[in-house]
Amino acid sequence: MPQPLGNSSTQPLLITVVGIGGMILAPTLYRIGVPCVVYESVAELWPLGVGINLQPNAVCEFYDLRLRDQVLHTIGVQARTCSLAGRNDRNVYAEPHGLLAGWHWPQYAVYREHLQTLLDCAVPERLGSDALIPCVAESSTWKDTLGLRPNIPVF
Repeated sequence: MPQPLGNSSTQPLLITVVGIGGMILAPTLYRIGVPCVVYESVAELWPLGVGINLQPNAVCEFYDLRLRDQVLHTIGVQARTCSLAGRNDRNVYAEPHGLLAGWHWPQYAVYREHLQTLLDCAVPERLGSDALIPCVAESSTWKDTLGLRPNIPVF
């Protein structure tokens, strides 16, 4: 594990009600030497049928975490253009996206569940198996799956 910034006896940063943003934040913090523990807000993922567009600046973060095209291709497709079609299926407007628009990184269209599953595997792989704790939020307190209540203020 990288050395934490500042005092080495620093308590780990607790990341709660995680979702995709927290799952990206945790390995990024780890990479720069900030110890953290992730308290996931759900114990089990459910398919929602929701798609997400990962813009090139977001894909850059995935690349920094060594989650590159060969991994991203398994959960989505690279978006090359965005177009608006009329009722007669003729394009009304189209523009390039990702690499074709001049970015250094592609844009991906992915299912939210597949992205979350990928990150649920990547976080323990990079931070250790004890860094990801599934939890259940109970109004103003948290309880992990073992029934332990960490001292976490909920806002």
